[in-house]
Amino acid sequence: MLALTAIIFCNAQNIKAFVTSGVTLSQIDGDEVYGFKKFGYVGSVGALIPLESKERWLVSLEAMFSQRGAREERSYNSYHYKVTLPYIEIPVMAHFADKKGGWTFGVGFSYSRLMGTPKETFHYDTTGFIPDTEAPFIKNDFSIIADIRFKIWRGLKFNVRYQYSLAPIKKDWDFHIRSSRGDTYDQHWTRNAYNNSLSARLIWVFGDNAGTTYKQNKKK
Repeated sequence: MLALTAIIFCNAQNIKAFVTSGVTLSQIDGDEVYGFKKFGYVGSVGALIPLESKERWLVSLEAMFSQRGAREERSYNSYHYKVTLPYIEIPVMAHFADKKGGWTFGVGFSYSRLMGTPKETFHYDTTGFIPDTEAPFIKNDFSIIADIRFKIWRGLKFNVRYQYSLAPIKKDWDFHIRSSRGDTYDQHWTRNAYNNSLSARLIWVFGDNAGTTYKQNKKK
């Protein structure tokens, strides 16, 4: 910790601020619905800290808002399901920057705090499939992140990020299938749920005024 603090202090003059904005595609593993069908917004502010003079190895810290959840619509059996999970997040990541190719690769962790009460809407299908809406979502979410960035022009980068929960966001989620008579349950089971999301963002790094790496190399 002392060594990392010393590195950050020595490179303090090279710290760059950045802002991001983009969209998320998400699903909840464990809700018996599949596919990245829930669209949401993601945006953040952060700082990029180089760990050595060539700025190949970097650390980033963000304060981020993201919308995750799940969604399903089946017109053939009138089943509609939607969950919206708004989070305030603090991702911490380590990056390696390929200066020649313009790519940056990163891995890290994120702590997320659920804001307010999640919105859940259900319209059950004709088979009687019923998820329990009473079980609450857990407020805290700890997740792992994999990140790829590509430089477009000067400080503008395109970013794709994958994120997955390390611990359940809902435990022992109840599911039922009602009998044809409607007065009993033919099947009953429980599952734990996890956030699973992809995001695409544009990142603007302040103070990064160099042109694209491709053009610089071509001129040489």
